[in-house]
Amino acid sequence: MAGKRPKKRSAKRRSSKKKQHPRGGSGSHWLRNIVVALLLAGGLVAGLYYFGSFETRAKMESLALKWTQPLRIHPSTPAPVAAWLDALHDSMPTSTGFTVEGGELGRDPDSPFIAGIPRAEDPVQLARWSDNVRILRDGSGRSVCIALRLDALTSGAGTAVALPEEIDLDHAAWQQMLHRFTLRYPKRFEDVWIYLGPIGGSAASSRPSAHYAIVFDITGIGGLRALALRIPSDAEGRRLGDYITSISKIEQSTGLRFLPELDFSLRGALSGHVSPRLW
Repeated sequence: MAGKRPKKRSAKRRSSKKKQHPRGGSGSHWLRNIVVALLLAGGLVAGLYYFGSFETRAKMESLALKWTQPLRIHPSTPAPVAAWLDALHDSMPTSTGFTVEGGELGRDPDSPFIAGIPRAEDPVQLARWSDNVRILRDGSGRSVCIALRLDALTSGAGTAVALPEEIDLDHAAWQQMLHRFTLRYPKRFEDVWIYLGPIGGSAASSRPSAHYAIVFDITGIGGLRALALRIPSDAEGRRLGDYITSISKIEQSTGLRFLPELDFSLRGALSGHVSPRLW
């Protein structure tokens, strides 16, 4: 009898262990069902997109852009997540937005200006800051337009020292603009042309009412597109999307005329366009 008791105890222990396995198995089974459901849903969406009509694809892309845009452009979004969302955004054909025929534009590797040097109502002088930076100054020596051409290798290079002195680099909106325009865009689009300058003020008053920032890009199929911002000097918000405007409005406020060598009708169409979102 004494020799049989240990066997009963070990049998009970084995029995209790066996009863515990179904609990773990049910948990893993539940998790597996979720994974399978997500894979099936993803496959269904992918199939609907790739085998659907052009209208269906356009609607799906529009919804994807709309849903991911807030997270993609939010200042607190981690850089790896933002980069992944940028790649997803750029993979959609409709993300390119409004473009005009670029022709031979952008083929001069030594010019930070695209479609000619901006024209001004008053005489201006052209100064060279570096290989990728040019500055237009008025008669008083004030910078009215700073042009930069940046690519993945020169992204961010020379921008801080070339900015107008009155720009507050601690301003949240300007920090967001510089990070997006001079760092993220060159890495995403290979070449970008960026124009910066003051709106309002004068040589006697170094405090403009606002500053403008325009970025130009030549797409992979040769289209020219633009994104223009007008950031007030007293702006408090960090959302760059709130400051999107048109090139025409910036021209009206500064007396400059951008893209002078572009075809008149194309220039008018691009200048009057207001981008619905940040790139």
